[in-house]
Amino acid sequence: MRNSMPPNRVVAVLFLAVFSLAGCGVKGPPTPPQTDPLPSVALTYRLDGPSVQLMWTMSSALSNKQARQATFAIYRSRLDPSETDCNNCPLVFEKVASRPFVPTENGRFSSETTLDPGYGYAFRVRLEIGGQAGGDSNTVRFDFPAAETPSAKEAP
Repeated sequence: MRNSMPPNRVVAVLFLAVFSLAGCGVKGPPTPPQTDPLPSVALTYRLDGPSVQLMWTMSSALSNKQARQATFAIYRSRLDPSETDCNNCPLVFEKVASRPFVPTENGRFSSETTLDPGYGYAFRVRLEIGGQAGGDSNTVRFDFPAAETPSAKEAP
């Protein structure tokens, strides 16, 4: 009698050999696809009566696909007058507006916001595209003084 392997075992050994060699060999947790970072935003401001005009530019242009989905998120921190002397205190920002991206000839964007007198303000702008948020712009800080009240005149 011959010593030979049954045909089922031969098929099973070949099956295991093929599938064990077919793996990539790299094991680990899944990683998200790499995306290009969004352009950074440079922010400036100008006080104009009871409001502030925020103006910003981007470090690079957007593709047509990105431009269709892009918005600018405007964040504000409003400080009570008693807190304005604390330069090292952390700022708490809240999203106060969202502006759709509309291409401009000069690459400058702006938004105007009304201010309450007597507070300190800090603003940031961030580019957001399809759920991906870019980095925060630089922070602009300023105090918006309370309006002076005229003194009461005495009647003669």
